[in-house]
Amino acid sequence: MGVWNSLSEAGIPVSTAFVLFRRSRYDLDKYIKENIVFLKITALRNTMNTPTCYDYNERMIDFIKYSYEVESIDCDISVYKFVMYNKPDHSIILKWRALCYRYYESEILYQGNTPKISRIKDAVLDDTYDLLENEAALKNFKNFYQDSS
Repeated sequence: MGVWNSLSEAGIPVSTAFVLFRRSRYDLDKYIKENIVFLKITALRNTMNTPTCYDYNERMIDFIKYSYEVESIDCDISVYKFVMYNKPDHSIILKWRALCYRYYESEILYQGNTPKISRIKDAVLDDTYDLLENEAALKNFKNFYQDSS
């Protein structure tokens, strides 16, 4: 309680997570139970907005590989890793990132509603189909980037 009062008196903005923790009367079990969806979505958002994060890279690579596997298409994952490392804001990578986010977000928002999760995931995977054909563009970028270095 003293920390909360000190922060308020100092005019320091507090995070939403801290406000929610206060509302749960600082009971960690209650806080987690009441805010699990918020916490998971926040963690996913933070991960997907941090391209230098190990978890971001693992999640993206897993999602890209899975998308190729669903269509039974070979994938040169080293090209994706290269571009994600050297140009994380490449337009193709940003499209993959948005779809990856939607894919995993559905598991969090609709936990317990398997049919809805399946529909969303299927729609996301359908949207990846056009991206699968962009591997050549990423290979060109990789070759150009390496040649100019």
